Amino acid sequence: MAHLKTVADCGFAFNYIHGHGWCDCVPESSGACQVMSLAGARVYHFPLLTEVELQHKDSFCGNRGGNGGANQFSTDAGVNNLVGCVSYIKGVADCGFAFNYDPTGGWCDCVPESSGACQVQTAANYSVYHFITTTTTTPDPDPDPDPDPDPDPDPDPDPDTTVTTTTVTTTTVTTTTITTTTTSTTTVMYMITNVATQRSLVFNATQRGLESNFSCAAVRWRIQDVGVSSVTLATEMGHPLRWQFLGHIGGRLWVAGFGGDSFTWRLTGLGNATYTIRSNVEDDFRNVYLATGQTGKVLMQNSPDSDQAMWVIAGN
Repeated sequence: MAHLKTVADCGFAFNYIHGHGWCDCVPESSGACQVMSLAGARVYHFPLLTEVELQHKDSFCGNRGGNGGANQFSTDAGVNNLVGCVSYIKGVADCGFAFNYDPTGGWCDCVPESSGACQVQTAANYSVYHFITTTTTTPDPDPDPDPDPDPDPDPDPDPDTTVTTTTVTTTTVTTTTITTTTTSTTTVMYMITNVATQRSLVFNATQRGLESNFSCAAVRWRIQDVGVSSVTLATEMGHPLRWQFLGHIGGRLWVAGFGGDSFTWRLTGLGNATYTIRSNVEDDFRNVYLATGQTGKVLMQNSPDSDQAMWVIAGN
């Protein structure tokens, strides 16, 4: 996987043969994987890259919000790091659906939501992408069928017979009591604080990473069960991103759209609302525990036996 992330023309799909070590990607221009059977081979997706679609090669958006890292609409995501570019753009609330990326130089720029569609211009090495949107429509229900026809009227009485009709009218009054029950669901949010630094876990979109920080004490995380002993950790990032999940891809932590098992965690209680937070999947360096480094940046490590890998989780 580390090799494929350095190949600029690779798309989001690739396969790997565990028994032999062969690793092949589907070119970005070929789209989705056309699956075929082969013993021992497995097909994988880079989850973030399934959210975007290539629109133009050797082009950029003339109405991008910034360039050269001049403001929040532009950043250096690194060479051959489309995943990093996508993750950064998703973290900027004012970015729209179009962006451009240069894999040879690393520059990643979005078109502001207020500027609408990308105004395509020619530029070597750049490519223009769109976030994929899906619209679901629900058909109107069938109209009510025609009412049943009136029953046949009673036959006319014998004309030679005198008929006397007595009508008795009975009025029945029925009282119905309607009870309405309203059920509301409250999402419990949690602050996650590192034991070693005593700082809360936050996502810094400007620095494109996780950190523990005094100044962002209001950041809360939703903890949701997704299986036996497994949870997701998600934070609300506003329109249009909404809930974004904590996980890792390769050797790096991300806050992004849900990306599979590497975005699920196990919480092990140590007492006094203190826990270790362990990923269900090892990263590329065989690390599994969420921890903090010396500078306060959040990272993964292979051992839970330190205060840096212990977290206090307190509900609101």
